[in-house]
Amino acid sequence: MRLTPIRARFAGSAAPLAALASTLAAQPATAQTLETLPPVVVTATRTERSLADQPDSVTVVTRQQIQKTPAQSLDDVLRTIPSVDLPLTASYQAHPTANSVSMRGLGGIRALVLLDGVPINDPFFGYIQWNRVPMENVERVEVVRGGGSPLWGNYAMGGVINIITRVPDGKEVGLEAGGGNYGTYRSNSYGDLVLSDSLKARINVNGWGTAGFLQVPPGSGPIYVPTSFGAVNTQFSTFFNPDPSLRGYLRLNYHYNNQILLTPLSDDNQRIYDFAASGTKNLRSVRSDLHRIS
Repeated sequence: MRLTPIRARFAGSAAPLAALASTLAAQPATAQTLETLPPVVVTATRTERSLADQPDSVTVVTRQQIQKTPAQSLDDVLRTIPSVDLPLTASYQAHPTANSVSMRGLGGIRALVLLDGVPINDPFFGYIQWNRVPMENVERVEVVRGGGSPLWGNYAMGGVINIITRVPDGKEVGLEAGGGNYGTYRSNSYGDLVLSDSLKARINVNGWGTAGFLQVPPGSGPIYVPTSFGAVNTQFSTFFNPDPSLRGYLRLNYHYNNQILLTPLSDDNQRIYDFAASGTKNLRSVRSDLHRIS
């Protein structure tokens, strides 16, 4: 007899809950609107890219263009390229520590100079000894304007200058020589040896200099002498390419530089020995080979 009111009370309290559930079910579901942003991809590459795919401002100076210029050193060639800031005095007429290089008007030394991908900026001062790179041995020069520090380091704040040297394409021996006013002379000799398609070697000996001219007005004093210059660069390189995905080189270089700037006391004599090596592995080719095997 006591169970009846309990059942009645329970039934009475469940009725409003059923009515609320039916009301919610009758209402249409409201879909939440989510704002989806487009994907952002951040990439960095130091591999070869075509000029059409290159997002930066790039200038390429070819070997033919270098040969057509009356320039005596590579810095004279680069001085004509927009956004490349070099001293007005040629590198062979100034002390090496004055050979600064910058880009995009940043001033100071704000550009990285590479020789086949290896930096040649002085590790302390940052200057460039341009005569370590004979123009006769240059295949092309790639100038990339704009900040490249994330990829190349602090010197690349204004841009990167990459000097690409010649690779032997056959057995060849060459000799070039010339002369001009003020006791100017220039000579270049090289020998190329191709052992196989994957192994090549080159030896290059370059020398040039000048008796110079007096940079101050005559009669300024007996202490002043013409600014003379002489340099010798000897280089031995081996290039290897065992498979399409791997290539590199080994290089041994000796550089001798002697300058007399304005007075006999301003004698600058340098001897630089350096060894450089570089290797590049294309991982895309490896992934493609693995995909074909699988």
